[in-house]
Amino acid sequence: MKKNSFILVAICLQTICGCGKEIRENAMEPLSIPAGVGFDQQSYTLMLRDTSAVGVHLLNHQGRSVPYDLSQNQKGYLLSSDNKSVASIDQQGHLVANAPGRASISIKSKDGTLRANATIEVTCDSQSTTGIIQPLSEKLIYSKNARIRTTSAVMQSFDVDTAGNLYYAQLNRKYRAYVSYGAPGSKYTQVMTLNYFGHVSNFTVEQAGDDRYIWVDNYSSKNSKGDYWGSPVISRVKFENGKTVNSWETTDSYYCGISNISVAVDVAHDMLTILGISTGDVITYRLSDARRLSEKTIPVHVVYGGESNNVDDAMEHDTTFNVIARDLRQLTPIGQFVSERIGDVSWQGFEINNGIFYQAEGNANDNDGKTPSVAYLTVRDISGNVLEKRTSIAAISDMDALNEYGITDTGSMEAEGVKVRNGQLFIGFCSKGSDDVHTATVFKYRPVRRR
Repeated sequence: MKKNSFILVAICLQTICGCGKEIRENAMEPLSIPAGVGFDQQSYTLMLRDTSAVGVHLLNHQGRSVPYDLSQNQKGYLLSSDNKSVASIDQQGHLVANAPGRASISIKSKDGTLRANATIEVTCDSQSTTGIIQPLSEKLIYSKNARIRTTSAVMQSFDVDTAGNLYYAQLNRKYRAYVSYGAPGSKYTQVMTLNYFGHVSNFTVEQAGDDRYIWVDNYSSKNSKGDYWGSPVISRVKFENGKTVNSWETTDSYYCGISNISVAVDVAHDMLTILGISTGDVITYRLSDARRLSEKTIPVHVVYGGESNNVDDAMEHDTTFNVIARDLRQLTPIGQFVSERIGDVSWQGFEINNGIFYQAEGNANDNDGKTPSVAYLTVRDISGNVLEKRTSIAAISDMDALNEYGITDTGSMEAEGVKVRNGQLFIGFCSKGSDDVHTATVFKYRPVRRR
């Protein structure tokens, strides 16, 4: 009896062990001999510049699904996107939404016998990256009513350095531009003067160690109204408190090939962008490529001086300067498109940051408190694809709130530039009230990039 019992126990143990082995083999089968592969979803929807990780499963021959660890990807499945400009994917399944549109992603085995596809839809949402539809609040106000070099002239543009301090450009007597510097919400503490450069409707501050340089349009020419426009040159000028620099005294310049231009530079991401104010051309180059060009002599014709209030030069000059500059026409742009004007709303500065082009527009009201000022922001890539449609900047539309926060009692807010600095979006305004004093106000919005 005992012998039979031992035999029965042995048979049961063998059966149990055999079943366990079969169960383990079936559970492991998808990893060793998969019958199929698939994504966890047939379609994914991402917001612009979002990132996400796709899930993948393997199928065994009984149709059971087992998750597959893409972070290790030990079997070397190949993942790809048919439209990387919209959505890209790496071999660990990390998706990046690059531009609005649709793409198809695929996964396949090395021998191509197993494969699957999924659809990626990338949508854009202005709130997701700029937040400019937010109403005015205390948290939006970065700098309020800062006194800059002259209170009788409109601020033309601004910038923010890595410490959070502000630079402002103003025109004075038409031919003279002041670039002033100060802490947020405070009166300027430093200023330099640029004569005959241009309208300074956009500029960029480059920080190089303890030195600061201004990238700005140059070699403008006086028109029949006495205004200085038509700059065909970009110059990089060292910011030095108290110094005056004439147009022709610059030593680091770039010739653009089109006149009436403005400039933005993104040193961190190696980009230089020019905007043709008259033509609408938006052209982006690699900054390093521009800097490697050899200098050459390029003739530039200008008319300057002779204003009745010109304390620097009472005589008008019609002359041609032989400008030593690097010729950007020798380069192939990395991005190019034409920006179209909409109605009678003025362009009010632009920004280039990590391949994204931000363009501000706006008109101040008549400083009478009857109607709000207007301002808009449009976001594109460097090829002109719209990432965020033209959207109203809501903070200036509430004149009561502007008065309540002590910015302006008339609602006069003229947009004067947009910057992306320190992971934040800044929009500058020339604010003016019933006292008719021009000051600078800057709003700060939430981070514009989440990857």
